[in-house]
Amino acid sequence: MTLKDYIDIIKSSGVIKEAKLTLLVELFNATCTGEKATHEAAKKWLSKKRNIRVSMYFVNYEVSEGGFYDYFKRRITAQWRELQKAFAKTSIENSVDCETDNEIFFYRSLLVQFIMILGIPLPKHIYDEMLFSSHHDTSYQSMPSRDSSHLGNEAAPTNKAQIKQLLDVFLNLIYEYKIIKVLTADTLEPSNNILDFVEATKYEILNRFVRLQSEIIFLKIREFIFELENYYHLCFAASHSCTNVFEIMHDKNESSNTFGKSALIARKEIDSIYGEIFEGQTLFVC
Repeated sequence: MTLKDYIDIIKSSGVIKEAKLTLLVELFNATCTGEKATHEAAKKWLSKKRNIRVSMYFVNYEVSEGGFYDYFKRRITAQWRELQKAFAKTSIENSVDCETDNEIFFYRSLLVQFIMILGIPLPKHIYDEMLFSSHHDTSYQSMPSRDSSHLGNEAAPTNKAQIKQLLDVFLNLIYEYKIIKVLTADTLEPSNNILDFVEATKYEILNRFVRLQSEIIFLKIREFIFELENYYHLCFAASHSCTNVFEIMHDKNESSNTFGKSALIARKEIDSIYGEIFEGQTLFVC
């Protein structure tokens, strides 16, 4: 389910009077914990002309659950069932509970669907509460497990094909956004390729393959994204410092300045995670 699908279904229920674009902006801003969305940005999200930079709008990938619930509670009361019926009618696969008689359970599942679309990992307490309070056994079978006790085990056979597809998408994005070139450059320039790669990866992987979020590969890709974002911020700080020399001495494997040394450490960490994802391979082939 895409963000556009989600908004279209809510609008089709007839319980929200605002235009679709306003609906998205107000719901998004009620839920985000960082910067607020503009109508211009939301319009590009719906048309897929721009990916959502989740880290900018959701601090530490945290959502405002109260804000999300309040958005709907202020606008609809007994009409929540009309919203439920709208999601029940769609043929698009989703995780909204269209069978529950409990309003709280319904809104919680609506929030989960929103989180999944954004590509944000489900907060553990939400997942656990939904499992505990569900009045039947099959409501949330499609939800990804939060149990990490099996991470060292081999992937279940049913997931192997999806994991292969996930890895193919991830590798293609690395090549598309020239991440290897960025990480082997002799200067510490904050490349927009990193930001574009991070957002594309969140959308193409954390969103599309959210059902695999308990798999070690998925978790390692999230870690790769996190370290790459940190590397970008290091480069940004370097480019705005009073230091003028950012050359990294590859032959000596060290740098003549603090930023350079930190960059080498960061690059090694990113490459190490890449090696865990692709079984000992490296980004830096001589």
